[in-house]
Amino acid sequence: MAECRGSGPPFALSVRPSLLRLLAPGLLTLSSLAGPAVLAQTPPPPPPAGGKTPARGAASNAVPMEGPATQKDLYAYALIGAVNACELATKAKVSVQQGIPAAAQSVAFVIARRHGGRVQGIDKALTPQQMFDGSAVQITVLVRQGCYNQLTAADKKVIDTSISQIQAASSQRR
Repeated sequence: MAECRGSGPPFALSVRPSLLRLLAPGLLTLSSLAGPAVLAQTPPPPPPAGGKTPARGAASNAVPMEGPATQKDLYAYALIGAVNACELATKAKVSVQQGIPAAAQSVAFVIARRHGGRVQGIDKALTPQQMFDGSAVQITVLVRQGCYNQLTAADKKVIDTSISQIQAASSQRR
């Protein structure tokens, strides 16, 4: 379990071990493909009245809690994650199987901290696992659109397999 600490209470993001290998052939699950409009589970504690996180003293740099994440917010966060994964893969030679889950975990943390796990159009907050799964899928698609031509053959194969699984699962839902 990865634990991230900021100026507020700790946010622990628990990721099933099999999802750390999310991009390995056969491991992309239907739950990870159910877009943001379908994902809703147990919400985190609600923000205080007014939707703002209270200051914790003069030295506090707490970021106020915002409303639910919009589709535009989610795209921006996933794009940042994809750029990070691409930089890791092309410059630091970290495989996409390691880079994409790390980026997805970062995106899930931001959604949880900034928006309380809430997404516009969904009645309940997303669980950390749902935020991770959805982010990983979005980042994978954006990596394919972004730095695919600069990836190693092994990383291209991982991306191609994952995109095929995403498309197959998406067509099964229709």
